[in-house]
Amino acid sequence: MSNRVIENIHNRDILAEIINLSADAVISLDVNHHIVLVNAAFEKTFGYSEDEILGQSLNLLLPESVHSRHGNFIEAYDKSGEKSRYMGQRTVLYGISKSGAEIPLDIAIQKHPEGSLCRYTAICRDISNRLEQQKRVREEEAKFRTLFNMSHQFTILMNGEGEVMEFNDTVVRLLKAAPEKNIGRKVWDCDFWASEKDFSLVQEAVSQIKPGKSVSLTVDILGANNRKIILAIILKEIWVEYKQSRLIVLEGKDVTEIRKSNRALVESEARLARAQKTARFGNFEWIMNSNEFIWSDEIYNIFGLSADTFSPDYESFMERVHPDDRATVDSSVISALKGDHSYELSHRILLSDKSEKMIKVRGKIFRMEDGMPIRMEGTIQDITVSWNREQELLLAKRRAEEANIAKVQFLSAVSHELRTPLNAIIGFSSMIAEEHMGKINIPFYRDYAVDINTGGKQLLELIQNILHVTNFELGSVKDQPRHLSAQSLLDEIMPRMINRAAEKNITIETSVSSDMAELYIDPDHTMRILVHLIDNAIKFSEENAIVKVDLYYKKGEFIIDVIDQGIGLEDVDKGMIFDLFVQKDMNFNRIYGGVGLGLTIVKNLVELQGGRIQVESNAGPGSRFSVYFSNAAAEAVLTPEIGRIDYKEITIGHI
Repeated sequence: MSNRVIENIHNRDILAEIINLSADAVISLDVNHHIVLVNAAFEKTFGYSEDEILGQSLNLLLPESVHSRHGNFIEAYDKSGEKSRYMGQRTVLYGISKSGAEIPLDIAIQKHPEGSLCRYTAICRDISNRLEQQKRVREEEAKFRTLFNMSHQFTILMNGEGEVMEFNDTVVRLLKAAPEKNIGRKVWDCDFWASEKDFSLVQEAVSQIKPGKSVSLTVDILGANNRKIILAIILKEIWVEYKQSRLIVLEGKDVTEIRKSNRALVESEARLARAQKTARFGNFEWIMNSNEFIWSDEIYNIFGLSADTFSPDYESFMERVHPDDRATVDSSVISALKGDHSYELSHRILLSDKSEKMIKVRGKIFRMEDGMPIRMEGTIQDITVSWNREQELLLAKRRAEEANIAKVQFLSAVSHELRTPLNAIIGFSSMIAEEHMGKINIPFYRDYAVDINTGGKQLLELIQNILHVTNFELGSVKDQPRHLSAQSLLDEIMPRMINRAAEKNITIETSVSSDMAELYIDPDHTMRILVHLIDNAIKFSEENAIVKVDLYYKKGEFIIDVIDQGIGLEDVDKGMIFDLFVQKDMNFNRIYGGVGLGLTIVKNLVELQGGRIQVESNAGPGSRFSVYFSNAAAEAVLTPEIGRIDYKEITIGHI
């Protein structure tokens, strides 16, 4: 065997070894696209061993979606006349591993001469890591660009030589001009610096930049319409991952308004001092680690002290708190420091001349991240004048309440005392009028006795109403509910009401709903409510009118409706008629009588039982008074249906 043949064999062995050691998978196919040769890297890439894959169709390694098209690709490749296709010439292709996972591949294809054992050989490179790295780079670039353009700072990106690479959106907005003309320039040569001094400062600052250190300075630039803008800028060097390079960043903050504000602040502080003096209002700061108090001038004035001779701290402040208030002040401060709330307290202080003042202190506590308090900022206001006035008002209120209680107690006592002689007057006048002790031959005397009896009853009713109101004010009226039927309420009161209605020939019509359940309610209070409402309806109705009284159950509530055909109410009167001693128009007292207690008593009794009352009325056509009790219906058998009853013809004798 010749040396050349031996050398060729040796070279082929070396080539086979190179192919077998390659990190890329090598696959050879025959003319029918069956796999006839793979290298060692194939198993690492696709997961199949050589024994498993040899003789198998290439479709085993391809996604099912391309099976039908792969033959067309091969046919086009054969007709193209190309012998090889190299990596990077095509988009990413995907193979299928033994586990079914998709593998992104970069493929080079070699076409062998016809008749060879191998018709095609493909070198397949798994580019999963490369694609992941490209994804990370894209994400980093997107993140950087987002932060770059979202920044509210005036930001310029430069290369290491100070040449402008990019402006962020804030620069464009601030300068109101396209930045392209400055791209590629040295940053100090850009045309937006206000003066030669400014770009010289920037040039010097760029030359001083070192890794890990920044340079700060303040310069002026020209914005839209040549408006001067003051920029506080920082220059620093950064590492940009996606560019794999070190760049220089210039960040600037527009402090034009801050400079103006600083000037305005000085003027404002002067005005504040004047205002604090007028309002007797000062501010303070308590620095806790040094126990230092910083007071405004007005606080010194409030305490009658001088800043030149007095250095405030917590102990000296507490010495000037009134001795009777020190424990309260100290515990309130401790509570605020331990809790998460602000400090607020009004207390007395003692001045050097032993006079007292009342101050109101408000403070906000600032804390470290672990919650430890480090300082308190707040205000102290001299409220002596308003506090004294408030104490005078409280004293006057207390005296008025005591006087009102004395009045109520007096009225209650007088009412009780008046009832005894009135009962005697009513009783004896009734006996005289009815001639129980013998015939009276002079008719006028009998008429006088009737008048005395009528007046006595009216006066007794007035006294009972006054007594009821005073009992309410004293809190002695209690709610005592019990089970009863709605009809029993009407049966009890209607005889009295019929007689009153008969004086004006008024008809009273009543109805009780057929679905009315047994009630659980105070009978005396409820009957008193009905009496006052019906009496009120009779009083303000003309002769021959009709008064309707309806008792029914609706939507979980027991409702009483009393409807009259009286003079009605204006809107302005509706909110007043439940007040003491108020009628629709006080000028009507002479016509209709009464002193305006009935509806006050009704409202008190309704609310005592947890109910509410409302009135619907307009001037002229009459009024509807409705009382609602939401908790009056008991779980009981419904009462029999009772229709509307006309009480016009019923007399006492019938009842």
